[in-house]
Amino acid sequence: MKYVESVRTPSWLSLALTGLLCLSACGDESAPQPDDTTTETAQSALANASTTADHSYLRRTLADGAEFHATNGMEMGPDGNLYVASVLGREIGVVNPRSGKILDRIGIERGVDSPDDLEFGPDGSLYWTSFLTGEVGRLKPDGTKVTVAQLGPGVNAIAMSPDGRLFVTRVFLGDELYELDPDGNAPPQLVTSGMGGLNSMEFGPDGHLYGPLWFAGSVARIDVDNGTVTPIFGGLQVPAAVKFNSQGLLHVVDQAAGEVVTYDLNTGTTQVVAQVDEAGADNLAIDARGDIYLTNAHDGWVRKVLPNGKTRSLTDEGMVAPGGVAVLPYDGGTSVFTSDALSVKAYDVQTGQMTLEAHSVIGVSPLATPISATADNGRLLTTSWFANVVQTWDPALHTVVESHQDFAVPLNAVRYNGDLVVAELATHRVVRRPAGTNAKVPMAGVPVPTGLATDGDSLWVADWATGRVLRIAQGGQALATPELVAAGLSFPEGMTLDNDGTLLVVETGTDKLTRIDPATGQKTVVEDGLDIGMQGPATMPPTYIFNDVDVDDCGNIYVSVDTDNTIEKLAPLGAGAPGCTNGSK
Repeated sequence: MKYVESVRTPSWLSLALTGLLCLSACGDESAPQPDDTTTETAQSALANASTTADHSYLRRTLADGAEFHATNGMEMGPDGNLYVASVLGREIGVVNPRSGKILDRIGIERGVDSPDDLEFGPDGSLYWTSFLTGEVGRLKPDGTKVTVAQLGPGVNAIAMSPDGRLFVTRVFLGDELYELDPDGNAPPQLVTSGMGGLNSMEFGPDGHLYGPLWFAGSVARIDVDNGTVTPIFGGLQVPAAVKFNSQGLLHVVDQAAGEVVTYDLNTGTTQVVAQVDEAGADNLAIDARGDIYLTNAHDGWVRKVLPNGKTRSLTDEGMVAPGGVAVLPYDGGTSVFTSDALSVKAYDVQTGQMTLEAHSVIGVSPLATPISATADNGRLLTTSWFANVVQTWDPALHTVVESHQDFAVPLNAVRYNGDLVVAELATHRVVRRPAGTNAKVPMAGVPVPTGLATDGDSLWVADWATGRVLRIAQGGQALATPELVAAGLSFPEGMTLDNDGTLLVVETGTDKLTRIDPATGQKTVVEDGLDIGMQGPATMPPTYIFNDVDVDDCGNIYVSVDTDNTIEKLAPLGAGAPGCTNGSK
């Protein structure tokens, strides 16, 4: 089943910029620090306490995802191919519109990073906006990369007028329209601001700029010479992009409704010409024949609209950024839930079939860009460094039931003795919020706290920066000095407690899943060759897409693989847990 949270709740957007820009904040020296007096001999012993695996598992891919890490802006190129931007994937894909074959991926090696929207210049130059870094870039036909402007994170829509003037907007982390020098020589000029989220836009046959106002639910005409913004029609849920066909008919994508609606500038007539069965449609392109192509940020697809208004997939679709994973009972069975950046998705643990999808429409839905996830008494506890929020999402109610917006770049969270415990990147610490309060009590100073795990008595944290696992609480109380449990890990992220009381840790630096005995620090490799650890821009958290692990009652292990957009299942060989047959109950 698929759900979209439709209540407009833009309040958390004011904190999203904080989440992106406060990564260099100082830690809290009042938080207990690890004991740095541990002898070099003990450190060395813990770092090298790794042997061959003592557990045998059968690995298979439980659920496949999309070929792209989300699909955003799209333009028909001068070569007749579709050029597709992917913010999370940090690339522009070149897709054959007939076969769906991905012909090229233009990424960071050619100067492109986190592209959100695209435009071609009259000389064939490809322009893009880099949502996460704030750059407006240009790739000339000879392959030369030029930085046109640096406007700050949130740079979004881009459009060029028939006479070669270039315009861009900032959305979500700002709300401005700028005119830029296409060659990057002159400084940006502010045209107007406070429009209501002017997203992917295009110049119309009358020479005016047209674009969707994301937060206003309308489409507007903008006079770029004086900055006048005039809404021309409304009643939309979340308009995301507009394009004109060769007859001058305006087409708008409604992300929440999953519709493409046309608007006749002369008569004001509207018509729904395409309908998809889920939210997330992000942009469109229209070729010279009038064929319409769509992208979807939440499910990573590129589709062609058919004459009957339905769509045909050109690329594989599904998960776009599987991060946190949590095994929960759902709909009479058991599903593994994943925070997929722009949605929550769930898959049956036996069949791998999708059992649920709940969409996060940026700045509109209560569910705010979930990145990590842990099980929380039948609910999902999520964090988002982008939205700077910690939330509890209830699968039975299909809604957020708890939300905290005052943590400093949260990377992970867990419930400990009824209290909320959060790993904060900006303060380099783990903090505790006692139930029923707004307090934040420092528990431990950790350079880059990532994985959190508890057995109800002890609480452990993994440190991405130093490769250590620490016990920071026991018996419900924070330890005065955190205890070193294991060292020598390579960029650890997700961590969970296995059924036998050992810790499972995802090591993104070595592409493996490692088991740690918390009593001895002994490490064993459970699985390697996972191809995990996507890197984000330098200004983003080092975890970027959070690779995670969880375990079901039968001892099956589930690992999110961000690079391939998959969830891997490791089934124990042998009898398994009591009451389990073939790895399931």
